[in-house]
Amino acid sequence: MKTTAFASLALLAALASSGCTSSARYMERGEKFLAAGKYEDASLNFRKAIQKDPKSGEAYHQLGLSEIKQKNFVSAYQTLLHAAQLLPGDHDTQVLLANVCIELYSADPHRPKALYDQVVQLVNAIGNKDPGGYDTLRLRGYLAVIDHKLKDGIAYFERANQVRPWQPEVVARLMGDLIQDQQLVEAEKLGEATIQQGKADATVYDLLFSAYGNAHDMEKAESVLKRKVANNPKHVEYGLQLAQYYLRVQKTSDAAAIIKGLLQHPSDFPQIYLQAANLYARAGNAEEAKRLYEEGIRHEPKNAAAYQKRMVVLLLEQGKKEEAARLVDAILRQAPTDSEGLQTRAMLLLDTRKPENIDQALAQFQTLSKQAPRDASLRFNLAKAYLAKGELPEARKELSEVLRLDPSKLEAHLLLAEVAYKLRQPSEILSQITPVLVAQPAHPRARFLRAVALMGLGNAADARNELNRLIRDQPKYVDAQIELGLFDLAQKKNQDAEAVFRKFYDPGRTNFEALEGLATVLTLRGQREEAFHVVDQEAKKAPPTSALRLLLAKTAAQAGKEDVALEQLRPVVQEDPGALDADVLLAELYARKGNFGQARTVLEKARNAAPKDVRPYVLLAVLEGRAGETPQAMAYYRRAVALRPDDASLLNDVAFYFAENGGDLDEALQLARRAVEKLNGEGYASDTLAWVYLKKNMTEPALQILTTLVKKYPDAALYRYHLGAALAAKGDRERARAELRAALLKKPAKQDEAKIRELLARLG
Repeated sequence: MKTTAFASLALLAALASSGCTSSARYMERGEKFLAAGKYEDASLNFRKAIQKDPKSGEAYHQLGLSEIKQKNFVSAYQTLLHAAQLLPGDHDTQVLLANVCIELYSADPHRPKALYDQVVQLVNAIGNKDPGGYDTLRLRGYLAVIDHKLKDGIAYFERANQVRPWQPEVVARLMGDLIQDQQLVEAEKLGEATIQQGKADATVYDLLFSAYGNAHDMEKAESVLKRKVANNPKHVEYGLQLAQYYLRVQKTSDAAAIIKGLLQHPSDFPQIYLQAANLYARAGNAEEAKRLYEEGIRHEPKNAAAYQKRMVVLLLEQGKKEEAARLVDAILRQAPTDSEGLQTRAMLLLDTRKPENIDQALAQFQTLSKQAPRDASLRFNLAKAYLAKGELPEARKELSEVLRLDPSKLEAHLLLAEVAYKLRQPSEILSQITPVLVAQPAHPRARFLRAVALMGLGNAADARNELNRLIRDQPKYVDAQIELGLFDLAQKKNQDAEAVFRKFYDPGRTNFEALEGLATVLTLRGQREEAFHVVDQEAKKAPPTSALRLLLAKTAAQAGKEDVALEQLRPVVQEDPGALDADVLLAELYARKGNFGQARTVLEKARNAAPKDVRPYVLLAVLEGRAGETPQAMAYYRRAVALRPDDASLLNDVAFYFAENGGDLDEALQLARRAVEKLNGEGYASDTLAWVYLKKNMTEPALQILTTLVKKYPDAALYRYHLGAALAAKGDRERARAELRAALLKKPAKQDEAKIRELLARLG
């Protein structure tokens, strides 16, 4: 028994010894990788060491250090917390943890108090043991700057530099703070002394370069870059930085000389041809960039795809899309699953705007996104494809995911604002455009969308001012000028609107939006023949595009020229079978001629071609309503709402239809409330809500809303009619008659006029 017991103890000891040895072996490997700069490999080995010995504080410490080197600060923070628990009071661990806390605190715009308090606690603990030590002084310097005590921070960093001179982390920070404090001479002295000591890192050179540049001392600025290159001959990026500077100041021969020297040592500088070509591409020298890309392929045939991809970008920047597409096809023939190539081809397909190509691009982006679901840029492109397809809810969903993956991606906010613009949601436009304008206050499209949103929210004065400022800053921004004309239209300033549209309408060289706006003005004025004539004359001079044919068809239809409209629509439908605008107008023309069967056939085809587009369902609902098929009309309206649950105007229209035609009033009330909420109480939405209340015999809330609307919009005949109806329902016949008579004086719509007179007759 004793022998067995001793044998078991020996076995346990051997196993324990084996575990410790294994942990030590992983630690040794990790430290070697860390020293060699292979930080991912280092992290992997330190993690394996922790698996073997979970109580190894040193393993956690080293893992934290390797994570810092990879700038994985959140992971480093968690790791170093474990290290600090296992190595209580260890100076190096506390310093590393304090560094990480400062990094995370500075990077977070919310400035978390918990992190700040943790830094203070750590710095105090370090300072209690070593009050005049390098790390204590350095960390107190960071804290002082965080507390907006710049001069105190400078004093701490200066003392830290005295204790341990020429440390890059202190010198660079001290130089930056001296420059911020306008102590430019002191910053220059420190930087020059650091360079002379041979202790300067890239940041010191760059700070000096910026300081001299800001002081317009370009001779000294150039000298700094030249010394940076001379003192660091193995850093190709420094040579390229100097070459880039020379290109910027038009010293092209000096730039060429540097690049030529680098190209003579391709074995020392891998991918130098690619880097040099990229430099010329950024500088706008496409010819030299292309030459270097091609030369790079000859020197590095195995890396040809990398050069070809950059050439694709260059061609796209030059607008040579067909040549770029051929090169992408060549890349994909060699590597059919190349993600970048597939993405680029999808973007080129999307750019054609042809329905069949958009479908292909969308399918490609969907496949790629499934393969890389955390790729924010890829999902952004998927959102653009959904937007091109007209699938707005899907686009919005993808863009929201993009912002979850990358909250700093302003393009996603901008595109979400564009989606809201299409959905007529002014509040959402403002919400999404605000981060863009905070970061880029002069962004033209963001300012344009803000003006549109303000107009949509009823703030016409601010909207007009915003547009006028934008036009003053961007005189050639035609979209803003046209939108100003559309604002005038909305405010019934038809003469002002016409002046804008005529300014930008140049027969034969059409600004299409200006032509469309002019046609709209003339139509609203009742000059439908003139509107048709203007567009018809343009169609005879300009190339017969589908958009121009469709506009001619619309104006012809409005002028009662159904046969002309049909003639113009046929080639549009033939060229683009999925052109929904054409299908919708075609169906409307058939319905106008009494051919309801043909109209339904066209709309059914459109619905099948674009099952997620709301327009065929809405027009089918209108057709069924005209035919007296109210239940079927309501079913189509419900389908439309299911497709566009956030389209406030659609919600409002459907709610009103249900209320007027014996639909489910509870359903109508829910739709109307959602519309009011999304439109921030816009007049017509509030009127619909009041009308639904009235249909449900909820007279008091209806009266409250309508009374407010009539005070705000005294010339709106519809609101006075509805208020009169509400007063009649309450039994106040005298006031009801007064409101109804006032409504008649405000020129109501014909169908409303008939209802008003009928109600007046009943009231006596």
